[in-house]
Amino acid sequence: MQTFISISRLRLLLVAVVFLFGFQACSSSGGPSDAGPEDSSDGAAADDGMADPGPGDGDSSPGDAPWGGLTIDEAYTTDQIELVASEVNQGYRVEFYRNLAYTCGISGYQTFSIVYPENLSLAEERPLWIRMHGGGVGAFRPDGSYSPEGQIGMLDEEGAAGLAGQILETGLMTKVRTHSAGFRFMMPSLCDHDVYSGVGVPEPNNPNSPDENGQTRAADGLLATKAAIAFTRNRVATNKIFLQGTSAGSIGTFSVAYTLEREGIVLSGIVADSHVFSEAFRDIIEAGCTAYETDLIAEKIGPMSDPDHLPDRVVARGDISVPIMHVWSRGDPSCCGETPITFIDDQGHEQTMGSCDYHHERFRAAIAADPPGGSSVNLRLCVNGLSDNTPLACNMHSPTKVAYTEPDPPGDQDDNGRDYNQVIIDWVSERLQD
Repeated sequence: MQTFISISRLRLLLVAVVFLFGFQACSSSGGPSDAGPEDSSDGAAADDGMADPGPGDGDSSPGDAPWGGLTIDEAYTTDQIELVASEVNQGYRVEFYRNLAYTCGISGYQTFSIVYPENLSLAEERPLWIRMHGGGVGAFRPDGSYSPEGQIGMLDEEGAAGLAGQILETGLMTKVRTHSAGFRFMMPSLCDHDVYSGVGVPEPNNPNSPDENGQTRAADGLLATKAAIAFTRNRVATNKIFLQGTSAGSIGTFSVAYTLEREGIVLSGIVADSHVFSEAFRDIIEAGCTAYETDLIAEKIGPMSDPDHLPDRVVARGDISVPIMHVWSRGDPSCCGETPITFIDDQGHEQTMGSCDYHHERFRAAIAADPPGGSSVNLRLCVNGLSDNTPLACNMHSPTKVAYTEPDPPGDQDDNGRDYNQVIIDWVSERLQD
């Protein structure tokens, strides 16, 4: 029986950070293996004019300013990126890089993989697909323990096989990989466990300091991801960039796209699958859905957790023009599925909806009212989890990771079992023509 949750008043608070029950592993069997030592030398990409550091146009005054004066516009660097390994696997060149400027939450450095067809010159312009995997979010408590305890394994350096192996996913990635546009791929790491949104705020509770650079460990996943993008754009000739994120990566796509646009770099589109920064999630947590300690997480992530940067507010202000494909399955257990929740809307009216729809509602409404780029779309789905053949369970987390034929029954049950990944790739094809 579902529990009926009543929330008497919608509070404006620091962001409620989300997360997935469906932990996504950072390794993949059958994917490209860890690469050998030689470099690729089949041509250099044209410099597309992207500056190495971000411009830092916010107030960065030190002292008593929140987060030590750090802003979402902190500079990032590619100066310490090194090639670790390169090999050809299944017709693709796999290059594995480490950025020595940014360390992980426990050990190692931020890494990323660039994957492209071996017979394609790097100087030939092609679109770039950036796949941002999930894996949760967490932070250290004052006693040095980690919350959530079961996700501490996300804090070590990620290897080439796990990152590059995502190219073999059976869902949306298959359609992108076989698209006639000839995409190249980049896969960044999540080893700060900060939903790709940290800008270098030191973690005083982290017992693993100092880091490999002799500094207090800091969550800097946003800086590392943007540095990886800048490096990749200068490594391979690129004419369009798309971000696909699932769960933690879904949140990260918005953080990356929004802050890059503040630099004047407008991406071609983002596919945000299954999660979003929202005020509603704190209400869901307080109602007993899950045990994330949102205050700790907000302190770790820093300025991206400020309410002014919530995706629904950014869209409503018109501060982002990147086309957004906003995807979720209405029974997703990571946001308490369809458990009813009652709240007071912005007009003072009492409403009741399923918890997961409530979690996504403000973002959905903002996109519907004024679609960024004129082409943003909300894609609300009913896709079953792979272990549940109840026809309307609608409980698939991150449905873009799998082919629509894999759930039982297959596809989107709210639309005659349609191939939802085909809907998304058709939208991508339209953006390629923009």
